Amino acid sequence: MKSASDQLAHAAMLAWGRLKRSQSCMWSEWMTFGEGLLAGRRWAMHQAGTNKPEGKGYVLAFNEWLRRWKVHDLDKSDRAKLLQLMEERPAVEEWRASLTSQEQRELNNPTVVWRRWKTLERPRRSKSPPDGARLRRTNEQLQARVRELEERVRELEEELAATRANTVETQEKNIRGGNFENQSGSSASETRPEEAESEPILKMAED
Repeated sequence: MKSASDQLAHAAMLAWGRLKRSQSCMWSEWMTFGEGLLAGRRWAMHQAGTNKPEGKGYVLAFNEWLRRWKVHDLDKSDRAKLLQLMEERPAVEEWRASLTSQEQRELNNPTVVWRRWKTLERPRRSKSPPDGARLRRTNEQLQARVRELEERVRELEEELAATRANTVETQEKNIRGGNFENQSGSSASETRPEEAESEPILKMAED
């Protein structure tokens, strides 16, 4: 029997397949996919022994999870924004409910939804909020910016880990290729003295 985490991952894999085949991506499918990504993030954090989704160990484990469930081909920016949306899903869903049906149908891609929610369509409390409310809003904006920067750092760490893995693989191939050439050269050099010794014997036979 599959664990709850595996069930979420399996549902995410199926949802991603439908999203790739569908011309009009449904918001509900993105949410199913997002739940799976959150499960994958938790699994990777557990594997890496960390309580934050960051660090080389986490990046490697999360990449392993993405490939295992065949959801690694999602654009990194879309994946990052989808995870951010999932973290603030209740507020995002409340905001989407205030939109028209047409706007809801048009706003599905995680990156587009995130940007619209943060910059254009997020409801404002008042035009001139009191100092306390203004400070809270500023703090929320700063925290959102920090999360964006942290996600960018994680993306760069993933790219760096992938580049290092490719470099090591290339070096290993080159080393194996060099050893084979050295062995071939040694075999050839070992046969040359025998060939040299055969020439005097042939001359003596002729005499």
